[in-house]
Amino acid sequence: MNYAHVAHDCRVGSHTIFANGATLAGHVEVADFSTIGAFLRPCISSGRVGIYGFLGGYTVATRTCCRTR
Repeated sequence: MNYAHVAHDCRVGSHTIFANGATLAGHVEVADFSTIGAFLRPCISSGRVGIYGFLGGYTVATRTCCRTR
């Protein structure tokens, strides 16, 4: 999508969806089947989004979100 950004050393799983403006800081892990909403702004690095995680638009994620393996 437009203006999505994945910073350095991120891991993005299979079948993930990134909406417009989704942004990942460095060292973030996104598990399989996750959806990242529009204009997501993670504040810290080294966070995780668990399997089947869904972060809606304009979410500010400051730590691990959703269930992780």
